[in-house]
Amino acid sequence: MSTKASTLKAYDKMQEVKNNAVTPIERSLVEASLFKGYRKEKVLACEMLRFELTLKGKDSIQKRLKPYLGDKVTFETMFKADLWAELLKNEVEQIFANPIKDFVFLSKLNAPVIEAFLNKNIKHFATKAILKETLSIIQTKGGLRGLKEHYFEVYQSRQTFYNHQTILKKLAKTIDFSELEDLTASKIHGYLLEQFQIKKSIQNKLL
Repeated sequence: MSTKASTLKAYDKMQEVKNNAVTPIERSLVEASLFKGYRKEKVLACEMLRFELTLKGKDSIQKRLKPYLGDKVTFETMFKADLWAELLKNEVEQIFANPIKDFVFLSKLNAPVIEAFLNKNIKHFATKAILKETLSIIQTKGGLRGLKEHYFEVYQSRQTFYNHQTILKKLAKTIDFSELEDLTASKIHGYLLEQFQIKKSIQNKLL
């Protein structure tokens, strides 16, 4: 996830840890990785995810750190303060706890399953048509970011996108997405939220 103000990356760190295991936890993970399937305490692990947040530019840094440091954002205060874990958590929350993320999971299913799901949960013809178009854009444009860029490009209006998003948020609260809980993506998604201790009512169906 990258914007002009910040970049959030998630990548596999297992090989790096194997090459330079320092802490006891890192050494135990490397030892566990020698077993087929990376068995560790009866948990199957395929990779070690590292999340990395980069803030770009002086204005962006000051804006993001102001809630924690006020107007006294200096190298001394930002590296002394225990705030980076909270900053990373907030960034993950903004992305992974998106209120319309369930539509992304839905878009990963094949057409007949999507059609059956919409027929079951949506009775209004116009609403169903809007959702079909939205799911199609998510599929072809690359997720929620692609959906946002599509609306900006077609309608050349941020407000149009925000109005559309508001409608989807309200609609998401009326739909039972529990059928999606068996999807691997939704389980991983829920696990990440749990690890960052991000708990919201809209996420309960996926945890």
